[in-house]
Amino acid sequence: MARRQYARRSADAAPTAGPLAAALSALRLPPPPNLRPAITSLGLIAAAGAPVQPGVYAIVGDNGSGLEALPEALAELGVGLTVLRPTGRLRAADPAIAWLAEALGCAGGSLEALTTHLLRRGGTLLLFDLHLLFLRTVGGFDALQAILELMQATSDRCTWVCAARSPTWSLLRGAPQAVDLSIFRGVVELEPLSAEALGAWLLPSLSRAGLQGRFGALDADGERTHEPRAELRAQAGYLRLLEDLSQGYPLVAEGLWRRSHREGAAPGEVEHSAPAVPKVLALLNLGDEELFMLTALAVHGSLTVAELALVLNRPEGAVQAACRRLASEQLLRAEGPAPSATTIDPLALPQTLRLLRNRAFLPNT
Repeated sequence: MARRQYARRSADAAPTAGPLAAALSALRLPPPPNLRPAITSLGLIAAAGAPVQPGVYAIVGDNGSGLEALPEALAELGVGLTVLRPTGRLRAADPAIAWLAEALGCAGGSLEALTTHLLRRGGTLLLFDLHLLFLRTVGGFDALQAILELMQATSDRCTWVCAARSPTWSLLRGAPQAVDLSIFRGVVELEPLSAEALGAWLLPSLSRAGLQGRFGALDADGERTHEPRAELRAQAGYLRLLEDLSQGYPLVAEGLWRRSHREGAAPGEVEHSAPAVPKVLALLNLGDEELFMLTALAVHGSLTVAELALVLNRPEGAVQAACRRLASEQLLRAEGPAPSATTIDPLALPQTLRLLRNRAFLPNT
């Protein structure tokens, strides 16, 4: 579901219609190419007939960096696994263990029963959305602590892989009094993709669908031309801009790429317009209060107004007003496990994180 948010967002301003629009919406991409090196470096691809090394591992990346495609990538590499996603925010230990027991088909809802069940069951388990297992408040880490204890107790039999967002991981790493990350046998950060790697991942999908990508309208001379050198020059410039706007996050780049498609001059041709992001220039005019709010959302993924007010220790009315201002600038959107939750717009996220890191609201990864 998380990966589809980029496709949904890219469809908001779809410029094509008819058969071409249908062909473009049907384009399917393989998992981003930054996933396989991460999976390989953790030793999660077993030799033929050999079991995957048990233990607790983490793959860390910003939202849109490719984490959302991990189940597909692992399945393609022959890793059988169970995918676990919290259905909402969990802060207390007992509800967290009860959720996990139900997800794994364990009849008993206690930590002891679930531990016994997993030691008997074994296998590879992919846990998504660590940011939904805590709230940065006093006593807000109990759910995550309980699940980490379970992982440690079963790590001789199970292979746990946690998919964690970079801001979340940085916060947890800096809070050893709240959670113990020493149980992780290996941690790898997803690398961003270069302009060339983005092109090699995105563009072949057009030819596989019987379409031809064109970039002549972007030539610096301002005239639509399909002269080969001009096309290559325009394509290279397009991909550099795409890399900059997406910060190399493949799923963000995919969303921007899909939004840039236009009807070509001939049947089956897809013209590329300059990729554009929401009003990220508005970020430069934000005050500290809004930046603290964006930081909280970067760490927690999505939060309701009540949760934001609790994390920021601010009145709900002030938080609600700030959310509306940021939403009007296309920096926030309503999305999350709770009906009233809000999150940073996926296409604005790379530029938002860059600003927060440059301004020291988030640590540099």
